[in-house]
Amino acid sequence: MKKIFIILASIVVLAGLLPSMAMAVPTDYDTVRRFLTSVDFQDYSEFDQDLLPGILIDIIENDPEDAEYHERVLESALVVLGQLHVDEAIDVLIDNLEGNTTTCLYWLGTFASPDAVNAIVPWIENDDASIRYEAVSALSTLPAMDEDAEEEAVEEYEEAVMAALEAIYNAMSDEEDEDVRSIMSEALVSISTNTL
Repeated sequence: MKKIFIILASIVVLAGLLPSMAMAVPTDYDTVRRFLTSVDFQDYSEFDQDLLPGILIDIIENDPEDAEYHERVLESALVVLGQLHVDEAIDVLIDNLEGNTTTCLYWLGTFASPDAVNAIVPWIENDDASIRYEAVSALSTLPAMDEDAEEEAVEEYEEAVMAALEAIYNAMSDEEDEDVRSIMSEALVSISTNTL
């Protein structure tokens, strides 16, 4: 009887451990890349959150152009990196503006960073109206600087934001696309309200 109890107890303990063992996802290049190839939304919370940004950056910078699903992997990696909202993402997003403009503009607009703002501003004069729209839209979502930020960082951010406001205001007079003009008008208000 005692043996049966020990066996049953062992089964119960093992049954409790199996789900947690199965949920442990290795945080390595190949596993993360495989997740990035899926068109469905994946749950990246099971990965080691300290390792994940570095692996995503490695994939973005080193995934071979001729690799299977390269474009999808690159786009997904930029999105996930943006969602993680780590400071290291800013430079990577800036470096990838040319190839993945819309995605990078969007995520740069979520950072209270002068580098992010300064990288977005030139795109409001792009030849493509949809890109101009995305750039202004990104600027309109800029957050306020963290209250605990150093005074010098706050000043740099405010200078970048003021330059962005001036650039939008100046571009409005020449803008022919109604949708872009409309979002420029909205952005002047939202940027002033949310960031300064």
